[in-house]
Amino acid sequence: MPRGALSVVLMLWAAIAPAQPSQPPPVVTPLETNEEIVSVETRPGVKVRMVLVKPEGEPKGVFLVYPGGSGRVMAQGGRVIRASFTRAGARYFPTHGFLAALVDVPSDETRGLDDIQRLDDERIEEAKKLIDYLLRRWDRPLFALGHSSGTLSATFLAVKLGDPRLRGIVLAGSKGVTSGAGPRFRDLHYLPLARIKLPVLFVHHENDDCKWTSFRGAQLLSKRFDSSPRVDFLTVQGGNAVASADPCEGSWTPHDLYGKEAEVVAAIIAWATGAPIPERIGP
Repeated sequence: MPRGALSVVLMLWAAIAPAQPSQPPPVVTPLETNEEIVSVETRPGVKVRMVLVKPEGEPKGVFLVYPGGSGRVMAQGGRVIRASFTRAGARYFPTHGFLAALVDVPSDETRGLDDIQRLDDERIEEAKKLIDYLLRRWDRPLFALGHSSGTLSATFLAVKLGDPRLRGIVLAGSKGVTSGAGPRFRDLHYLPLARIKLPVLFVHHENDDCKWTSFRGAQLLSKRFDSSPRVDFLTVQGGNAVASADPCEGSWTPHDLYGKEAEVVAAIIAWATGAPIPERIGP
């Protein structure tokens, strides 16, 4: 077919072809005006960066936020990875007067952290330095929040830190199953949950299809915090989920609480301030 005729055919096809579904937002997002990147030396020659998402004025409290997956928050060139629920949800903390500090991987682990590395005592020493930095700037109540594999980091902190400045932990999309996943995988059952004496909030979408973070698995996990003075479970329904080939890695899935971030963060803040929270957030 002559090139000109082929061009006409392609133009006609484009005109009559059905519209494609809208694409999800980009994976990398620019810094907002209320965001700041800081770098804290945690060991000689090793630094950990944090993205601080700040409210106007002094914050009422601080959340140390651990993303899932590899744990990476920063991409090359200083850009911020969307980082699943933790990045999308972080922008709502300032609305309630709270600061969210998204924790990146250490500078000597640029490829990210696997589960065993998340449970290394070096992470506790890093957390101590990060907490010292944050609370020197803002002497406010401190909480830890983890999403997906990040729930390992937040829970490990509650087990090992022993710092009264940590007031509680929030576990979103908890990792409760690793059977058959391989030797470098861990789930929360691996940790001595009964030793945790802090308040705990579970947040989980009832349609989470990730095989490592099942809704039923999270319910079972929530029963194991025998020493915690308060364990709450927030069930999430609905949202704007987009079909994904991988329900664990897709950033617009029920596992990611996509479309429910504002409501979820509002409930987390209510919980952190001692206010009552609903048992579920509906469609």
